[in-house]
Amino acid sequence: MNETFHRLTELYPRVQREVLESRERRRELADDTIEVTSDEHTVTAVVSLDGRLRGLDVLPAAPRRLDPQTLGETIAATVREAQLRARQEAQLRAAPTPALAEYRRISRGLTS
Repeated sequence: MNETFHRLTELYPRVQREVLESRERRRELADDTIEVTSDEHTVTAVVSLDGRLRGLDVLPAAPRRLDPQTLGETIAATVREAQLRARQEAQLRAAPTPALAEYRRISRGLTS
């Protein structure tokens, strides 16, 4: 138990620093975006890495080229794909650091 406590004490300053860095990265996620264009090149969705739709462009000719239902499905699918890619990118950027992961693992062992 003393060894575990000692290791947690060693990790704590690194974990604090990494948590602050992680918070800063999460704030940056709201500024960065992912852009996805539909296969037909009729719809483009821009989504911030925190999942918010920031822009939606529909080609002016799209309503003439696609029936309303297909256009709606294309818009929805394009936005979903952009949000999925944004979530994946956000997870990569906000992944726990080695010190934080170890701290969590050790802490969970104490409570089980």
